[in-house]
Amino acid sequence: MSKWYFSNNWCYTLSVTFVISNCVFFTRLMQEGDKGVINNMINIDQTIAGLNLTEATYTTFLDEGFKFSYEIMEDGKKWLLYDGYLIMFLVLKFVFTALTLSCPIPGGIFTPTFALGAVLGQLYISVVIKILGFFEMSDIIQYRGVYSILGAAAMTSSVTRTVSVAMIVLELNGHLSHAVPLMVCVLSSYGMSEYLIPVSFFEMLSDLGGLDAKMVQKGKIIVKDFLKVNPVYKELDYISLNDTTDLEMIAIIKKNLDRTLKFDDDGRPMVRFRYIPIVDSHKKRNLLYMVKLEELRQICEEYLGPINASPDQVQEKSLQDLKMVRIG
Repeated sequence: MSKWYFSNNWCYTLSVTFVISNCVFFTRLMQEGDKGVINNMINIDQTIAGLNLTEATYTTFLDEGFKFSYEIMEDGKKWLLYDGYLIMFLVLKFVFTALTLSCPIPGGIFTPTFALGAVLGQLYISVVIKILGFFEMSDIIQYRGVYSILGAAAMTSSVTRTVSVAMIVLELNGHLSHAVPLMVCVLSSYGMSEYLIPVSFFEMLSDLGGLDAKMVQKGKIIVKDFLKVNPVYKELDYISLNDTTDLEMIAIIKKNLDRTLKFDDDGRPMVRFRYIPIVDSHKKRNLLYMVKLEELRQICEEYLGPINASPDQVQEKSLQDLKMVRIG
């Protein structure tokens, strides 16, 4: 039952949608969306300034105003001030993003990763400010929103394994003064993630989805295996690059160009093909590619002379000359 449930695309996707929508509705923490969260994290300095708070009154304000309630979670400019809500958002966002990516049609990865990085950067600088507060050095941190930008860029770089995200963040931010710390964070995150797991998210997704296995099998199609399970095509015509002679190739072309209805020994109509398989040899018969019949005829006439010519008029050209002509 469980195997059928997870293999059924509709049931699994609808279940994931139902779970995530209910969690978002009851927690109220992510109803604003990723773009709103990113914007609030970057502009947290303006939010703090709008509350008329100083470094001396900021901690007292948080301690007195903290409570686990919908009133705070519904306001995107309030819950970002509390570390507890930041941790809660990180956990929920990570789990929900993983669930959506496990669906048959995965959701986005760039914006959720950007939001995760922005919140993680804000949580980091919040902890740093508290640590510096013990040494009465919290005034060193001037702008908290910058760390959300750096965290978002670093997180996105480590997931997608792209350095160009630094340029994207610079264009979105518009402050060239952030270029140096931004590149340091991006390169450090890229190098560390490459050292730990040298595979990007997209490579992992293609591997889990079976795309890599399909790409590997693409060049391992064996025609003789196909003929074993398809008795109707026992007399399937194919061309071997190493074994087929010029006259045999011309005979195959003539046979398939002939549209006259003919029957084999068993009384079945003979099949005509528009594409001719090209294999490596008669012994192995590994499929290399397919050649369209009309195009193969044109190439043969160019290299070997007219198809309807007598055998004595056929030019002495080897089939190896056709290796350079790859027709998909």
